[in-house]
Amino acid sequence: MPYAMKEQIGHRVILEARRRGLVIRPLGNVIVLMPVLSMSNEELNRVLEITYESIAVVTGR
Repeated sequence: MPYAMKEQIGHRVILEARRRGLVIRPLGNVIVLMPVLSMSNEELNRVLEITYESIAVVTGR
């Protein structure tokens, strides 16, 4: 189920990710990931971990 825009879930997720050292951006409540082609698998896995953890903290899921 989509989150209401007034909850600003996307914005809250990116703030949590920044606290964890990752700069990402939302488009409304959609989190946009644009990994660099030269990124290693380990770096990509860390980006995904931080994103997942940030979503989980904000949404409680």
